[in-house]
Amino acid sequence: MSEPMTNADARKGPEPEVFVLDDDAIITEVMKAILSSAGFAVRCFATGKEMLDALADASPRVLCLDLVLPDMGGEQVMLEVRKRRPQLPVIVISTQESVRRAIGIMKLKPFDYFVKPVDQEHLLYSIQSALRQSDLQDRADRLQREVEGQFPFEEIIGKSDKLQLVFDQIQQVLDAPISVFISGQSGTGKELVARAIHYHGVRREGPFVALNCGAIPESLQESELFGHEKGAFTGAVSTHRGRFEQANGGTLFLDEVGELSASAQTRLLRVLQEGTVQRVGGSKDVPVDVRIISATHRDLERRVREGLFREDLYYRIMVFPIALPPLRERVEDIPLLAGHFLRKHKRAGTDVAPIERDALDVLCRYDWPGNVRELENVIQRAVVVSRGKPIHVDALPPKLVLASMGLADPEEGVAAAESAANAAGATPSPAADGEILPIAELERRAIEHALRKLDGNVSLAAKRLGLGRATLYRKLAQLGLLKAE
Repeated sequence: MSEPMTNADARKGPEPEVFVLDDDAIITEVMKAILSSAGFAVRCFATGKEMLDALADASPRVLCLDLVLPDMGGEQVMLEVRKRRPQLPVIVISTQESVRRAIGIMKLKPFDYFVKPVDQEHLLYSIQSALRQSDLQDRADRLQREVEGQFPFEEIIGKSDKLQLVFDQIQQVLDAPISVFISGQSGTGKELVARAIHYHGVRREGPFVALNCGAIPESLQESELFGHEKGAFTGAVSTHRGRFEQANGGTLFLDEVGELSASAQTRLLRVLQEGTVQRVGGSKDVPVDVRIISATHRDLERRVREGLFREDLYYRIMVFPIALPPLRERVEDIPLLAGHFLRKHKRAGTDVAPIERDALDVLCRYDWPGNVRELENVIQRAVVVSRGKPIHVDALPPKLVLASMGLADPEEGVAAAESAANAAGATPSPAADGEILPIAELERRAIEHALRKLDGNVSLAAKRLGLGRATLYRKLAQLGLLKAE
């Protein structure tokens, strides 16, 4: 019989351990001899309890299991193994008389199934296949842990230092049942952070209910938050459970909380103090167990000073503040976010087209007043414009490209210049004074101007000048403009 391809000579590192559970001493001795000669460390057991006890302190790579045991059935043993080591491959070895039990045992998804007497070569091949699968699973688990270490909250993309600080703050508050206040500009991902806190925290099994307070008319804010009884006001044709009752046992996210009316603020403070809600038009107190996460892009402290927001409510919701940085302060996250949105919005039936370096440079230089939300919109537009091809600068909005270079929109620039000239009572001077210059000098000045405006970025300069990058480098060399490193 030929030796299997993967044997002890080809294997590196410590010998993989294989457990053999069979009450037949002759079978276990034969199995031990076969597996040992193939380079495996073998431990044999005669009872299920003995093997399960050993499993607590050992790390076998494969279990060879007989279905007929003196103390328990093989199915019971396998169920216990699945609870304790769900990834451990199990190879079932049974007698001809036990084949009927195969249907039941296959529901537990063993890696393989053999009937005695077992063919040695097939058994070794199966064990080696189980090891390869186990190695792949270990690698996948390791990569998953690395990804989770880099992106601990998969909803939020980024690895910048400022975002890592946000991740740390989220981690601190996951198991603490306190109110959280999230501040940040529009489009920075406040609701994503609220969802991460809920779905990774102790209330993950409860509901997550979100309400944008700024999108609700003041006259309806109290009804939306606290509910109303039938007939409480014109149009209240039935009893309505408010957002607090809907979020009972979970989390209520109040976005733009600074937009609440004075009356709604008063009722909200009462709910936070007493843990009960009273519907509009009702007199019964309804107990609620809700974690409050609030957010706003406004300066809430300033609104308190201006008398537009209750100071006592401010301190109630500001127990654990988290400040989200604007996108311009986490530039290193832009390529990751762009790639994420590219995959999200790719055209159906096409591969993900890459974002070329020139376009990525523009994205990283832009200030992003609309933050992550604006970036997603830009990438979505670029996917449509590029039609499945690599995304270059010309797929980006022209105003964004100009703004990234520190240049105004041409039409806006002309209008501003004319306005300034008119205000000064002067006539705009011509662009040139009539001097005739050689073409080479004009070319030199154009190149120098482009490089100066674009901070020496040759790729962007070539794009703006309508030249290929190699052509621009050749001209730089000819004009003596290449600088030594």
